Parts: sequence; C-alpha cells; structure tokens
Amino acid sequence: MDFNKERFIHFAQYDLVINKTFYRNFALFISISLIGGTVLAFMGRYLLWTSSGVNASSYYAPSPTDIIHYQNMELAAQYIFTFLTFMMSIFAGCWAHNLRNKQGRINELTLPATNLEKFVWHVGLMVIGGFTLCLLSLLLADGINALLTLLIYGSENGIPSLTAAVFNVADLSFISDRLNLTIQADFKGHINTNLEEYESAISIIRAAGVLMFTSFIFNIAVYMFGNALKYKYNIILTYVILQAISAIVGIIGSILFAIQLITPNSGIKEIDLQTIWSHVPAALYIWSAANILLGAFFIWKSFQLYKKAQITTSFNK
Repeated sequence: MDFNKERFIHFAQYDLVINKTFYRNFALFISISLIGGTVLAFMGRYLLWTSSGVNASSYYAPSPTDIIHYQNMELAAQYIFTFLTFMMSIFAGCWAHNLRNKQGRINELTLPATNLEKFVWHVGLMVIGGFTLCLLSLLLADGINALLTLLIYGSENGIPSLTAAVFNVADLSFISDRLNLTIQADFKGHINTNLEEYESAISIIRAAGVLMFTSFIFNIAVYMFGNALKYKYNIILTYVILQAISAIVGIIGSILFAIQLITPNSGIKEIDLQTIWSHVPAALYIWSAANILLGAFFIWKSFQLYKKAQITTSFNK
C-alpha cells in the first residue's frame, strides 16, 4: 500500500488544526479528573492517618507506626486504573470522529491522503496518543501527590509513588506482594506452608496479569470496530453489546456446569481441585492468545470498513 511520509504529516497537521478543540477538551478532562481524584484520595488517606493517630501514643499527631495509612496507594491506584481503562475505551471509540456528520465525511474522504495514512494517523493519535496523554496526566497527578505528601508528612518516611502503584495494579503485582508477605509471616510464625501451592498461585497471578494486558488490547480493538460500524453513539452501543454477550456467556456457562453437576457419572465430582488449578495458567495463556488474534482481526476489519466509508450513508446519518 502507498504510504507517503510527507503526505501523512500534512494530513496530521490539518487534522490537529481543524479538531484542536476536540483534542484539547480530551486533554483537559483527563488531567483535571486525575488531579481531582488524586487530591480526594490524598484527603481520604489523611483522614485515616489522623484518625488512627487518636488512638496512638500522641493525641495530637499520628504515631510513626501508623505511617502505613498514607503510604497505602492501592485503593487510589485501583480507581485511577479503572478510570484510565475507561478513557482508553473512549479514545478507541472516537478514532473515526471525523465521520460523525456529512460535512466531516466530505472533508475526511476528499483530503489528498490514502486510506492507510488517514487510518494510521487517527488510530495512532487516539490510541497511542491517548495512552501517552493518560501517562503524562498520571505523572502530573503523581507529582501533586508527592508534593502534598512532602508538605504534610515530610520526606523522612518516604514518598509513595502513585504511578508505580497504578502499574502494580495493572500487572497484579500488589496481589503477589501481599502473598509474599503472607508466606513470610507464615514462616516467621512456624506455620507449615505448601510451597507448591504458593508457586502455583504465583504462576496463576502472572498468567492473569498477561490476560489483563491482552484483554486491554482486545477491549481497545472492539471499541475501534464499534466506531468503524457506527459513527454516532457507538461507545454506548458497544458497551451494551459487550455486557449482553458477557451475560449470555455467563448464563450458558452456569447452565452447562449445573447440568454436569446433576448428571450421574459425569466425572466432574471426581476431578481433583489441585489438578484443575495446575491447568489454570495454560488456560489463561490460551485466552490471552485468543485476545491478541481477535484484537488483530477487529483492527483489520475496522480498516476494511473505513475504506468503504461513504459521504452519503443511510446507516450512519
């Protein structure tokens, strides 16, 4: 396919000028939301810290042993990670925003650039650019969190990183860290610990982390495909369809499992639980591979639909 670098740059410059308000509003919303969430989360940790200090040795200030309350970033990180995941779905569902109305389709489809150049620019800006914007906004929020921590608590007890906490949530590191602490406590208390079960749990957590990452990619591809199919209200429609499919699959799975349980000589009751857990990582990796393949298919299909876009269309008026 023909891909000209200079033509691609000219198209990108044109799009940034024409849609600067659209992109600026996205940037402001992300930044303001993350900063506001960071401040609220900090206030919540501060209230926990001060309330725990009432029961400590000093009535007027928290005890140093209660410093964990303001260092615990897990809850705030989970909320921020959920928000960023939601925003990436929004970004992916807006890559074809220029096609929402007839005039936009006229401008988009008559510009002197190939379909591949325009598709790569829109997807790159909204997905890769959107992720970069989220990361920069997260770093800005982390800086504000560090500043507030320094002003209120000082630096002697360390300054927790909000960015590191979000990435720990993203790859499930906080679960494995907690499991490690539990195992260490067991050993200190002379409690017998099954290391095979521990290693199995860690392997499942790692496989689940890979699944989370590939599911993130798959989710982006699905919302991209939804926007290629429908230019208006596509994000809402895609979300509703995904929830409906999930509910149907869950119901069917539950029915099949119930049938297996009540069927005589089905063999499901004799299955060793340890055997099931040993196959979980492989199943999760297979699921991850399916996410990548399906995601690639939806991205390819989105491009095929973009090439067939028309100025006048009855479906996407």
